[in-house]
Amino acid sequence: MTGMCPRSPLHSMGVTRFFIISLLFLASSLQNQISQLPTKINEFSKNSATIQCSVDEETDIRELSLTLRLDGPQLISVKVDKDLSSYTHELTFSGKIRNFTTTANGFNSQEIMDLSNCYSQTCGGERSPDYKRGPGTISCTAKHENIDKMVICLDNHPIILLEVDHKYTDRLRFSGTIRKFHMTLEDLSESDTNGYNCVGKMEDSKRHLPGGETVITITQRGNSHIVSVTWLLILSSLLLIWWC
Repeated sequence: MTGMCPRSPLHSMGVTRFFIISLLFLASSLQNQISQLPTKINEFSKNSATIQCSVDEETDIRELSLTLRLDGPQLISVKVDKDLSSYTHELTFSGKIRNFTTTANGFNSQEIMDLSNCYSQTCGGERSPDYKRGPGTISCTAKHENIDKMVICLDNHPIILLEVDHKYTDRLRFSGTIRKFHMTLEDLSESDTNGYNCVGKMEDSKRHLPGGETVITITQRGNSHIVSVTWLLILSSLLLIWWC
């Protein structure tokens, strides 16, 4: 019977190094599946700031959200059913949670949208009116101010779900597809200074795909700005009088 040869320290080091490199490659791959722009935003209060979350073409994305810090609450989340996996690049969203449109830009996805309807909260909730509906377009309109979730349903089955934190329902505007989603936070205040993260999720996966971070810094617009604008107007008026 032949005994097993002991493994050399160099062999153990090689295995450890391979394991570490594999983990780093995996982490890098997950990181690159979702990109986020910009990394920094400096704005005055009362203005707005836009964050873009983009998903690469090979990632089978089902849910995309914007969170306050990586482990914080979700500001907005959009979920798409697996039956629409082939059409995520065709479905375009535009508006705010209580009044937005979803438009399908492909033949098959248009057929699905034409057979679907929009409801408040759940498929059993209040149905949105169809008065603005066009080919492949669904208008989602909530009649009540406390609505923070809208769902598009086909045969009483939810196929698209959008949800916004109740603190941001009046200030968060969104547009684009789930693969390239733009979120604009309006009427900024100093309390909005924070880090914001794009996070994705694939079908049947509990693993979240982080996209990066956008740090928003809000500065209170002070009297110095008003004084500067006032002096500029005065000088412009004097120059105009002198010219005439």
